[in-house]
Amino acid sequence: TVRDPEKLGSDTATNTVVDIPVADLTREDDVLYLATTFYDYYSDYELNGSNRDNYGTVTTNHRIYQPFRQLNQALSEYYRESITNSPLYWGNFQNYSGSPYSEISSTLNLYGSDNTKQLFYENNSMWGIDGREIGDPPAEYATQGLVSNSLDENGNLMLTTKSGTVIAPFFNTEFLRGNNIKNTTLAKVYENVTFPFKKASLTSKSASSVSGTVDYWYFDSKESSNNLRMTQDSSGNYFLKSSSSVVKGTTTDGITTNGNFFPFNNSTQSGNAGKLNYGFGTKFELNFRLTADGMVVNSDDNKVPIEFNFSGDDDIWIFVDGELALDLGGDHGVVEGYLNFADKTFYVNRVKDTSESIGYASDITGTFTINGSNADEHTLTLFYMERGLWESNMYMSFNFPDENSLEVEKEVDDSEVNQELFGGLFDSYSFAFNIRNLATHYGTKAVSDNADDLTGFITKQYDIPDYGSATSGKLEYPEGAGYVLTTKDGTTSGQLDD
Repeated sequence: TVRDPEKLGSDTATNTVVDIPVADLTREDDVLYLATTFYDYYSDYELNGSNRDNYGTVTTNHRIYQPFRQLNQALSEYYRESITNSPLYWGNFQNYSGSPYSEISSTLNLYGSDNTKQLFYENNSMWGIDGREIGDPPAEYATQGLVSNSLDENGNLMLTTKSGTVIAPFFNTEFLRGNNIKNTTLAKVYENVTFPFKKASLTSKSASSVSGTVDYWYFDSKESSNNLRMTQDSSGNYFLKSSSSVVKGTTTDGITTNGNFFPFNNSTQSGNAGKLNYGFGTKFELNFRLTADGMVVNSDDNKVPIEFNFSGDDDIWIFVDGELALDLGGDHGVVEGYLNFADKTFYVNRVKDTSESIGYASDITGTFTINGSNADEHTLTLFYMERGLWESNMYMSFNFPDENSLEVEKEVDDSEVNQELFGGLFDSYSFAFNIRNLATHYGTKAVSDNADDLTGFITKQYDIPDYGSATSGKLEYPEGAGYVLTTKDGTTSGQLDD
């Protein structure tokens, strides 16, 4: 039988190791709600069936630096069997005096511990690949290349191995729910969690010098009104509920000034490293289309790129059409990056360098690709993880054009129609409108008088029967609308100017 922490320990009366409040979701105007999946990785304390609210004060020892011993051991065996190139773990891998990781390395026996430099390089942003501490500024650099550059056919995040790739276990529901060496439920998976994104007029990240603002959907954990907590409605559906009750993290200098992203905590646990949930992840997919040039028009009538922006800690991997486009991987401090869909470029502001003589680098840029044309439907897949152990920041924004489906039914007044055309109009009482929205929330776009410009915006098709050589009669159109008439046999074609 799979060992389930929610059925163990002294808190079985509530049958929960993490309290999830119950409330109703009230949908607001100007809020975008996306369906996401959340993964709450259990600490050792929770795996014993104990509720996080009952966790006591923790002194500086291995228990706080390595609170995910059992999760890490299960991951280790998975990595060992598949011979994974980059084993990723939870907790704080550090070499400082007063409980350094080296004191318990042989006891944990984690896969990869024999290569200390690589283990620390990939699991603590303060250490370079040469084994030396990065000190200016410390703890802020991403580590790229930890995952495969492509998702598998089912959209799974993949890790590279000595012989190929393997599904990343920390996003593998089957592994997390018991199919692991511990025969234990290592995490609770919350599916179809409603994630709210607010709307705001913001300046472009990749074209900051261009005047004007554009409407973005965004989330910023620093905003006091944007604290989100995992909540369950009366029907058992999960959603992130916004609250003004701020949850703050901790640093070596004390409690953080701003709110942090801790969806499984409340304000009573704010600033308490022992009670804050530093082990969780999320995945979501966003389908979108692009304009022809990948640009949108802002409030000053200037064109700016369609973008996806992110900053935060820890790992963030963003795939476009299944291919890695933005790599902010690793256990790190706040790192910023964006995708520019006009010229298909990415930017990351702080990345570790693989050169042993440097240790870190910054301002990494490059290009990414999309499948097909801009008009095709594309998919952005985001994976995010918090692996500990102090702060948890998240900011993201995007300005993809909205797609709306609109069905129009028109009632036709044929009282003044030429009788020679009456039959055609009577048979075609339903008129089809094809409307394409080429910008997100940037106001209305006037229809041009030029018929060529009209293409792709609004078209009307009138199914009029063949009336032989009849030349009399006329169709009434809005003056200057720029419609084009073509007869069924193709003999008459021209602009309907009058």
